[in-house]
Amino acid sequence: MKENKNWKGKYVIQVKKNGEIIKEDVIYNRILDTALNQMANALYDGSNDCIIKYLGLGTQTASTLNTCTNLGSETFRTYRASSTISNTGEVENVFSVGVAEAKFLIKEIGIYAGSTATGIVSTGILMSTISWVWDKSSVDEEILITRYDSFNRSTKIR
Repeated sequence: MKENKNWKGKYVIQVKKNGEIIKEDVIYNRILDTALNQMANALYDGSNDCIIKYLGLGTQTASTLNTCTNLGSETFRTYRASSTISNTGEVENVFSVGVAEAKFLIKEIGIYAGSTATGIVSTGILMSTISWVWDKSSVDEEILITRYDSFNRSTKIR
């Protein structure tokens, strides 16, 4: 057999000024322990709670530990603008940060899921986090963040 499981998460971040993209970054991340446990629960007893709902932005450098459960200093949160199955085994969640929102030096991004995730900072299950630095404190720019979670077959020989 040549199949194995593989879960990849990536962020596509676009900074827009007057509707024109002025910067675009693609950042892959490590899936956190809390997310892996939710997926295991789905296969074990169906008790998973991992519907992605919110994106958080913070002012500290993101943790690189698999065990972190919150951003270092979450300062802003936004609800997903849309969610869709974009390809076989792939979910796309889109988040938008408006021109007048999150007016600070952004250093960390996190995706929150679950029934306990609300508009209140640090609620829900932190699924993934990345470091991304952008100074939005004195500029009028929109940030569009698209989160892709892809479940793929690999060609690892077993």
